[in-house]
Amino acid sequence: MGDFQTTTTVTTRKPHGCQWCPMPIEAGIPASVITGKWEGGMFRVYFHADCYEALCRDPCTNKDPEYGCPYTHDQGKTCAEMPCEPALRVK
Repeated sequence: MGDFQTTTTVTTRKPHGCQWCPMPIEAGIPASVITGKWEGGMFRVYFHADCYEALCRDPCTNKDPEYGCPYTHDQGKTCAEMPCEPALRVK
């Protein structure tokens, strides 16, 4: 269980990797950032705005919010909106 976390929206100054999808977050666009402390270590993860919205409505994440979904997603899509065939998914 996490010690604490906060979510903010920022305009990025440099490119970042999205925690939800494989697409980069380009500099100068809004992104959601989750910052916190987990089991004694600090963390910060970045999401495209639509990817963060997908994270919040994703049924896998809502079932297990501590670990979330193990799959890579298309930008802004939940598991329910992705292909059902496991061979088409990237872990």
